[in-house]
Amino acid sequence: MNSSKSPNQDALYKALNIYRDAMRSFVFKSMKAVSGLLAEENIHNETDIDINDFPHLFRKHWYEAFEQRFDPDREVRSAVGVITEARNMVSHPGAEDLPSGYASGRLYEIADMLGQINAPKQKREVEAIRDKLFISAGPTTEPEPKLPRRKATDLTPWRDVIHPNNDVIEGTFHKSEFAADLQEVYEGNAKTEEYGETKIFFNQTYITPGLRDLLVNTLKRLAGKGGDPVIQLKTGFGGGKTHSLIALYHLITGANILRELPTDGEYARLRQEIDEIISEAEWDPNIPINANVSVLVGTYLSTTDSDETKQGDPLNTLWGRMAEQLGGQDAYDFIREAALKGISPGGKQLDDLFEYVGPSVILIDELVAYVRNVESDLQARLYTFLQTLTQSIKRSKNVVLVATLPEGKTQAGGQVGVTVLDELEEILKRVDAVSIPLEVDNAFEVVRRRLFGSVIDETERDQTCEAFRKMYRNSRSEYPEGVNDQQYGQRMKDCYPIHPEIFDRLFQDWSVIPGFQKTRGVLRIMATYISRLYREQDQSLLIMPANLPLEDPALADEFTRLLAQSGGNWDPVVKEVDSHGSRTDEIDTKSTVFVNVGGAARRIARTVFLGSATGGAFKGITTRQIHLGVVEPGQTVSTYNDALGRMTGNLYYLYNLDDRYYFHTQENLNKVAIDRAEQYTDEDIYSEIVSRLERAVGRVPTVQVCPTSASMVEDSEDIQYVILPPQASLPSREKDEDTAHPTALNILTYSGNDEKQRIFKNTLLFITAKRDDVRELKNLVKNFLAWNSIMNGDVLHSPISNLEGTRLDQTEKNLESAEDAVSTTLFKAYRWGLIPTQNDPQKSDYDFSDVTTKTDNLNIVPRMRDQFIADDTVIKEIAPSVFAEKLQQYIWSNSAYQEHIEIDTLWELLAQNVYMPRLRDRDVLSRCIKDGVPTGTFGFAHAYTDGNYDNFRFKENVGALRIEKGTTAILINPELAKIIKEEIEKQKPVEPPKPDPEKEKEQEDESTGPTPDPPQPKGPTQVVVTKTLQLKSPFAEEIEVIQDEIVQTLQTDGGNVKIEVVVTAEKSDGFSENTARSVKLNSEHIDAEFKSN
Repeated sequence: MNSSKSPNQDALYKALNIYRDAMRSFVFKSMKAVSGLLAEENIHNETDIDINDFPHLFRKHWYEAFEQRFDPDREVRSAVGVITEARNMVSHPGAEDLPSGYASGRLYEIADMLGQINAPKQKREVEAIRDKLFISAGPTTEPEPKLPRRKATDLTPWRDVIHPNNDVIEGTFHKSEFAADLQEVYEGNAKTEEYGETKIFFNQTYITPGLRDLLVNTLKRLAGKGGDPVIQLKTGFGGGKTHSLIALYHLITGANILRELPTDGEYARLRQEIDEIISEAEWDPNIPINANVSVLVGTYLSTTDSDETKQGDPLNTLWGRMAEQLGGQDAYDFIREAALKGISPGGKQLDDLFEYVGPSVILIDELVAYVRNVESDLQARLYTFLQTLTQSIKRSKNVVLVATLPEGKTQAGGQVGVTVLDELEEILKRVDAVSIPLEVDNAFEVVRRRLFGSVIDETERDQTCEAFRKMYRNSRSEYPEGVNDQQYGQRMKDCYPIHPEIFDRLFQDWSVIPGFQKTRGVLRIMATYISRLYREQDQSLLIMPANLPLEDPALADEFTRLLAQSGGNWDPVVKEVDSHGSRTDEIDTKSTVFVNVGGAARRIARTVFLGSATGGAFKGITTRQIHLGVVEPGQTVSTYNDALGRMTGNLYYLYNLDDRYYFHTQENLNKVAIDRAEQYTDEDIYSEIVSRLERAVGRVPTVQVCPTSASMVEDSEDIQYVILPPQASLPSREKDEDTAHPTALNILTYSGNDEKQRIFKNTLLFITAKRDDVRELKNLVKNFLAWNSIMNGDVLHSPISNLEGTRLDQTEKNLESAEDAVSTTLFKAYRWGLIPTQNDPQKSDYDFSDVTTKTDNLNIVPRMRDQFIADDTVIKEIAPSVFAEKLQQYIWSNSAYQEHIEIDTLWELLAQNVYMPRLRDRDVLSRCIKDGVPTGTFGFAHAYTDGNYDNFRFKENVGALRIEKGTTAILINPELAKIIKEEIEKQKPVEPPKPDPEKEKEQEDESTGPTPDPPQPKGPTQVVVTKTLQLKSPFAEEIEVIQDEIVQTLQTDGGNVKIEVVVTAEKSDGFSENTARSVKLNSEHIDAEFKSN
């Protein structure tokens, strides 16, 4: 490989080889300790194991061979897999070098893994490769172009009020530098002056109450003025134990330097703090602080170490190395025999040693890790040594031991680690070891002191903080409770230039995720955070959640590594939140207002991401918390509300549940639905609308649903309702195109594809919708199709897999809601009727009048039919006199029909000519004739044969009359009928006059005698007529007979007539919902009782 072209790839290649060899030995030994494992895997020696085998072996034999050897808070198996993937990347190089961020992350992981398997030499080799590659290279990534930002106030940006420390500005820090290394400090090899230089270290260290107690106690003990001899530091993972030991080391070895610092200037605060600590320890200010120091780091030392004293004695025991560090070879000689034999020295030997070396501090870090990784027989000797050591120190007058222990069993490193921790705690308990807690509530002070210098323009700081507090106070309803009070204002000053919301999210939400090092983790995040912003010339008033530069790979890795524990791939989420050309970027670039605040959508996305840690009590953050993380003085909340509204539903991974926003690796189903909806064509959407109209109407011969051509509409004498396709709609406003009328006119004019003229034009009525309603319906149908595809799939899409829990509930709820919305809007839309009109009977020019109906009835055709009837567009009853006028105008005036017209022909003319009355059916005509003949409106005959009118009727009842197609019945011009009637009357014989009933009654009244009894009934007192109708044949005639011949006859005879109609229907597999709803609505329409089971 050409190192000049691929330095990152070269470095990673070398580190992987070191890792492979060290891990081979570790894996082989670990598996060898469990009987049968090597044979099971057919492994005979270390070289049989390749780097690609590590993930498999760790996964398969984790619990029996490896678990007890690792800290449970470390994602070991995941790290092994990631490192193996890196090997594959290096083995198959591309044209370009590996990204610096990627190489950096893998080198840190390799070094960390080597430390965990107790390979300190190899770890240092990898760290050397890494540091050579990156420390001299400076920042690993260049910032992407940012949206311009318009300054809204005269307040000073944070970068001009306080400056970050140099290593933060230059980007020369790395993960391991914040994971403080006591061994490197002791050896004088600290990679940065922030850890190696005493005054710089303390100047950037916030001395917490716990750390202050530790320093004071140690000085008292060294001065022989009390103080506890044995101290254990117990705190959570990453809680500052090692940092505290480094502070103690620097105090003992550099206190005299600190006491000489000037009392003013950059180090004035530090000088005051050190003087107070020395004074509290009652140390004589005239006496220098001198003491011996022994540093024993469990993850650095090994029983296999080959280090020796100047005289060649081994330093592979804790007691040998401790003695040599405290007093060289002379001190080592006190316990030389025990060191050579590998057994614990006795109490007298240690007493003599401490008497010889004088004031001493023994610092033991990662003690559990050391004991955990030695053989069981040596563990017993270590316990003996530690018990003897603590008792000897307790007897001494000026020696102090400070050891770190994990806070709990979960941090001990497997079952072996738990056993070791229990033993060590018992040993320390016997000597009444004092436990000093190092946790601190105001951890932000630790972070701020480490990352920023001590010089600050307090006036500018106070003005900025007060401007924020005023903004919060003036818009209290837009921000969380409490942020406008004085206490929060003070927090802003204490945290400056970092907004307190960042610390709240990191310490409250992220710190509870397993593996998150509370102090170190926040330091790493904030250092990268600040370095990036400073290099980008950030002009923000404060460092806020909205500034979180997740486009920086190193910073993104800090978060995604933790989030990955909950599963899922967070890389697409980060890309959506913060990358050039992302969806948030697209939203911002479409609005000048968003651009002017530095990208409103991206600022919101960053803030929500910071609030998306799964460790919080509640998932996500509220709208008010979003405002807190993004709004600066001079900006408006409405700008961000607008951006948030545009983001919701347009980002794949953004969720909003009960006003709590958060990101998740699972695609947001709302966004999936939106994108899928956009993939449906008009043809797909119109097809669904037509299908729904067909289902809503059912199979009704007189209704044609969305015909695509005129030939699909039958040329019939019967009334037909034509529902126009959704493409044919009425305009909602003047500028809209009218596609409904042309479509209806085409159907009215033609009845075939060959432009065959339609005959029966007066039987067509059209139902349609307006353009806006169709547009709304189309959008709702798209939404329905999308949610239906998510649940069930369709031709274009597969269903979403693994729908369960809240996602399944969401899908079912949205699908049901979409279905209801489509159904409601469909019935609402198709409420417009088009009625053909013809102003001039002599011309074939047709127009339409529009009518609308209410939407309370959800049956499209029935409600439109009722409206047509109500408007007399369709006539269900016509008075003979009214009909006679039409006959006089269009029939009797026609030479072909001056005397009479066959009723069949008359019906055809009614159906053909739009200017004629539009009768609902032949029964309407039958009733009109039946009512008009007795009044002399027109004459009637059953036929016209050989110049004679058969069964002629005029001014007399015609009886039951039903005019069906093919009838020979004749309707006669009333003028001719009158003449015929007069001729018939002349030919009748004269009849005697009938008696006058009134006169007979008067005669009866004048007669005398008893009143006769009331007459007895001459016939039945109750008549019941029952008829079962046959549905397979028309039964309108039977109904006519019942009404006219039976009911009317009984009423004429004075009877009290009651009619009850019972319709009973059964279907084994049940009627459809549409059918049941239609029957119910029609029943309610005529006030009929409806029941169903």
